[in-house]
Amino acid sequence: MPGVVDLSPVIKVKNILLLSFLGVITGNILADIIIGKANPSGKLTTTWASVKDYRYIEEFGNINDTRYLERLYVGYRYFDSFNVKPFFNFWFGLSYTNFEIKKKKLSNSNDEIIIDAEVTNILKYPGKEVVQAYVSPSQNNKDKPYQSLVAFKKTPLLKPNESCNVVLNFRMDDLARYDEETAQYKLDKGNYLIRVGNSSNKTELYGYIYLNENILLYQLKNIGWKFDFIPVSHKINYNDSLSEVEKIEVTKDNFKFIKIDYNYKQKINEKIKNLSDEKLGKIMYRKFFRRRKTKCSTCLWRSCRNLFIIKRNR
Repeated sequence: MPGVVDLSPVIKVKNILLLSFLGVITGNILADIIIGKANPSGKLTTTWASVKDYRYIEEFGNINDTRYLERLYVGYRYFDSFNVKPFFNFWFGLSYTNFEIKKKKLSNSNDEIIIDAEVTNILKYPGKEVVQAYVSPSQNNKDKPYQSLVAFKKTPLLKPNESCNVVLNFRMDDLARYDEETAQYKLDKGNYLIRVGNSSNKTELYGYIYLNENILLYQLKNIGWKFDFIPVSHKINYNDSLSEVEKIEVTKDNFKFIKIDYNYKQKINEKIKNLSDEKLGKIMYRKFFRRRKTKCSTCLWRSCRNLFIIKRNR
């Protein structure tokens, strides 16, 4: 059961165990959890609320074209930004134990932000925790959500009172906004607040990043599309005190500006141009299985993708 369920009729039930993406050994897993042989450590990848609390957009659900007219306010970004309390928050999940997440260090390498934390199992059952990092962006009167998930990592199995270090990292360009008028990805000047915890509503302020000016990251161009998102008039104010947390100051020198060349033409070897579809298929097949033994799935996908591009541009 991977989808969201309205639990309004049974929300007063004290204990709910969710089993998603069921398989042939699900019965064994269920038995192990019920008798305490295994400790659940999963998290919800969606926000669960009453159906009446979801934002209603008239055109959502069109079988021919799903258009997210609500802009960025989809899922937890809507609930967090508009302060709507769901039954279970994004990335919520309990186990038979509890964990404590302590701050250790906040640092950066150019535009990469590095978060170092210590996780301790503080009860009597072994278990795992998922540490999550969120960023509340500089608002600057722009249309932005309260926070966005930027990184997460699961701990190994921790025995009672056992601790481990967890390092999370993300890049600042992941927080850029797209300016529709100029076709640019930008970072607005101001403070970017870093929150660390184990669900979207259970975090602590870890530190913040300060940009002293607007930073242009990518220059693109709009191609034949007229934006028709629903305007959002919503001001978010942060009430966090920044005086006792770490600060990282990032400048324009930490970033590399990229301008996309839309006139680029891919060079194709003449021998490749003259290959038949059958020959291209055989090459793709051999290349896929040759790389399968040594390469990750991303490399395999890129291998096949490149061959398809070669064929398409003949």
